[in-house]
Amino acid sequence: SAQVKLTLVALGILLISFWMLKIPHAILWAGVIAVVDVLPLLGCGTVLLPWSLIALLQGQQLRGVGLLGTYALVWLARSVLEPKLLGKELGLDPLVTLLAIYAGYQLLGVAGMLMAPLLAVAISRLTVLK
Repeated sequence: SAQVKLTLVALGILLISFWMLKIPHAILWAGVIAVVDVLPLLGCGTVLLPWSLIALLQGQQLRGVGLLGTYALVWLARSVLEPKLLGKELGLDPLVTLLAIYAGYQLLGVAGMLMAPLLAVAISRLTVLK
């Protein structure tokens, strides 16, 4: 499914970044953060942003900036890939999927973000039947 693919991409980015930053137990940390990234309302920023702030405050500039960069890469990958993968899975154009996700989130929050693409699929199927 699209969510599994997105999680694997995030896991890969996290692993590579953590190995480059020489973070101990990189596989464990990457796995935990990838799981947190899947949870609604949380995401990898829940862990990476405070961790980067703590690293910066402790004088570990390279690690702090690296963690911020890792967060940005995961966020960017999700933002680009999610509409494509979800749209492909649902049979919708990626732009329509992105607009549905955004509109659903604005109207009903996380629940709307999940329901709006399904509603868009239903509407597209109804228009095809006419």
